Amino acid sequence: MKLSVSVRAAACVVALCWLAAGCGDSATVPSADTGPVEASVDASNEPLRACETPGEPCAAHTTCAINPVCGQDKLCHPSSYQNCDDGLDCTEDICLGQGKCDNKPADGSCVLPVREAQGTTTVLKCFKKDDRSTERACLVCDPDRDKKAWTPANGGPCDDGNACTKDDYCDNGTCRGTDYRAQCDDNISCTDDVCDGKGGCLGNQLRSDACLISGTCYKDGDPDATGCNRCDVSKSQSQWTALSLHCLIGNKCYAPGEKDATGCAECDPTKNASGWTPLPNVCQIDGKCYQPGDKNSGGCAECDPTVSGTTWTVKGTTSCFIDDKCYMPGDKDATGCAECLPTTSTTQWTPINNTCLIAGKCEQANAVHPAGCAKCDPAQSTTAWTNTDPNLCLVNDKCENKQTSVFACGACGAQCGAGETCNAGACVCGTTTGTVGGGSVCGPGMGCENGACTNCTSTNVARSATASSSGGGVTAYGPDSFNDGFDQAAVCASSTIRFGWVSGSSTALGNWIALEWTTPQKIGRIFIDTVDAQNTCGSSIGRRLARGRIQYWANGVWADVPGGNVSAPGDWNVTFTPVTTTRLRIMDTQPESTSNPVIFEWEAYCQ
Repeated sequence: MKLSVSVRAAACVVALCWLAAGCGDSATVPSADTGPVEASVDASNEPLRACETPGEPCAAHTTCAINPVCGQDKLCHPSSYQNCDDGLDCTEDICLGQGKCDNKPADGSCVLPVREAQGTTTVLKCFKKDDRSTERACLVCDPDRDKKAWTPANGGPCDDGNACTKDDYCDNGTCRGTDYRAQCDDNISCTDDVCDGKGGCLGNQLRSDACLISGTCYKDGDPDATGCNRCDVSKSQSQWTALSLHCLIGNKCYAPGEKDATGCAECDPTKNASGWTPLPNVCQIDGKCYQPGDKNSGGCAECDPTVSGTTWTVKGTTSCFIDDKCYMPGDKDATGCAECLPTTSTTQWTPINNTCLIAGKCEQANAVHPAGCAKCDPAQSTTAWTNTDPNLCLVNDKCENKQTSVFACGACGAQCGAGETCNAGACVCGTTTGTVGGGSVCGPGMGCENGACTNCTSTNVARSATASSSGGGVTAYGPDSFNDGFDQAAVCASSTIRFGWVSGSSTALGNWIALEWTTPQKIGRIFIDTVDAQNTCGSSIGRRLARGRIQYWANGVWADVPGGNVSAPGDWNVTFTPVTTTRLRIMDTQPESTSNPVIFEWEAYCQ
């Protein structure tokens, strides 16, 4: 409040605290009693109140007076003045006497504690209605409820400090948000599932002290079931690290010098850490150990380590050693189509002249197939029937006309694609009413769809296929994501996991991804959208698909697509001579590092 001149000039002699704080605003100083104020003044030029008995306590002219005593001039002199000014512009400061003060916040204001910049002490400051605390966003000045304490806020933005919540708001002084961590959780305990705080995911990062091997988490230093390998994050976080000077054989760990069950081989990790190392000058054959010169049960072969330490060696040309059995010259095999002829081979059956061994049966030269359009012609082939009619082909034990059959249209071994028929030795698209094989021959870059030639690039036929893999990603990361129509751009835009991965490493072969259709498809181009080098949308660095061989299913076996070998990391766009098939796969899929390769989308087109 506003004090008289003498009060403002007086020294503060009373230490003040919160709830009995200082003064110094604009109110009038109340008088100590109702007696008159004399004209005499003290040293501060403030009028003093008259008194009767010098040396006795008296009634001072202000409640801010301390220890007032009647002077010889019969004026009431305080020994000092109480200072109630708290230094805040928003309070009404009132002296209550006896060393007490009252500091009332003005209407519409709060006096609230805040930490100083160093964070070690608390000071009081003025705030207006609805002002928020800088330390806690969910505390507010509400003078209607409490002028001297922060009021819990309801509503309004805040940050709960949890990146996996969104739409944070104040709820009775507490900041709350909607938890969406399950959307980013890959259900792998050793990865950190990173959220962006806005409802999106930033990825699943493998922790630095863990290995993720075949989908299972291990701590740094953990052994595998054999005890011969360790999780060593300094070497690899995706593969076991083998202990030095040990052998891991058949999922069991052996020390150097330990022998196998035959006694013919030992653990020598300097030569082979994953298999037995044969001892010198012995033969290990069929699980048994033999010394040089030991003969087999038939007597036609012997142990000769200088030739082979794992198989019998045939000496001379007087007999045959075939399938671990001895035969004399002229002995025939089970089919009767081959014989033991040591002068030609001592380890394999020699085909008998003028015969054909077809489907496990021996046929004599010129024997005619029951269908009538092929015969055994050893001069052409000793393992398959030779077609004899220039207009017919033997397909699946049936004679097919080259002019009309979709199974041999134009040439033996040819086959028409889906929706095509055979007319005059050419595969044509669709049929015309009443005329088998009617329609048009689809030109380059065209395919047959719904009875009409269409542009090959118009349809991604991979969408109608069933995707599979040799193993790796499952559920949200499974093969179904290979051809669901969501490429990397779509996945990033939706913040939804829609990519697959397949087990692989930088060296291991044999892993594959495949598409299969219920009807034959003509395919001449594929596109694979793999993860980019910046590991966008939840993957990790080093998982771009970098190598593989494109193969198609033909006549019951897998065949390589000419020009279908890829050996560079990044998206694939491979064009090749179109093939008609029901299956397509990429064999020996490998990433650019030792991780598992990621595929966002696999597309297939006619051309």
